[in-house]
Order: sequence, then structure tokens, then C-alpha cells
Amino acid sequence: MPDKAARQGAMAVGRSAGLIATSLVWATLITVSPWLPSTMGILDLTGVALALSLLVFGPVPSFLLGTLLGRARATWLVATCGAVGPFLWILDFTVFSDPHVRSSTAVAVAFAGASALGLVSVPLLGGAAAGRFCCRSDTAGRLRLRGRAR
Repeated sequence: MPDKAARQGAMAVGRSAGLIATSLVWATLITVSPWLPSTMGILDLTGVALALSLLVFGPVPSFLLGTLLGRARATWLVATCGAVGPFLWILDFTVFSDPHVRSSTAVAVAFAGASALGLVSVPLLGGAAAGRFCCRSDTAGRLRLRGRAR
């Protein structure tokens, strides 16, 4: 019995470390996404490349991470990522913004906060709900199959 408990504890620590590592990769991707077009030299005057970068690297990885965390039932990590995502985008658009861009800090915070809530937090929470639902329906299906086998 002690071996089984030790194995389960080691698996829980490994799974938790994997979820935290995945969340850190997501946070890094969220942080660098506003800067990808300018570093690749494709930032145009209209900001279309920036908007596409925010769309591609905001909702999609957020939904996937939310699904993973929802299936793992890591609600504390979902809440942490939901708060960190908007904070990182607000930091990107205010502290690390281009000094030649003339905008007030309040406008930048409002824009970054609203876009981060819509493009990061909502897909993250939606993914978590989908992950919980898939996990719950998968468990219910397995229980029904076990009941029929008996």
C-alpha cells in the first residue's frame, strides 16, 4: 500500500508540474504576442498585423489551456491565468509600449484590459467549462458502461 500511495503522490506532483509548465508557456506566448509582428518586420501602419497576432495568440491558446485545466480540475490555475493574462497585456500596452505612440495611459489600459478580457479570459473560462463538461460526460459514460457490463 505505501508504494501505491507514493506512486499516486508522484503522479500528482508530476501532473501539477506539467500544468504549471504549460501555463507558463501560455503566459509567455500571451506576453510576446503583441510584439511578434514588429520583431518579424510586418507591423503595418493600420495595425492589422498586430490585431491578427492578438487574435491568433490570444483566444486559441487560452481556450486550449482552459480545456486542459478544466479536464484536470485545476480551478486555482484557471483563476490565476484568468487574472494574469489581462495584467500581462495591460503591462505590454502601457509600460512596454512604443514611446513614439501618442496615447494616454488610461486609454491604453482600457483598450488592453477590454481586449484581454475578451480575447484571453473569456476563452480561458470557456475552455475550462468545456473541459469540465467533457470530463464529466466521459466519466458518466464510463460509469454507464461499467453498469451494463455487470
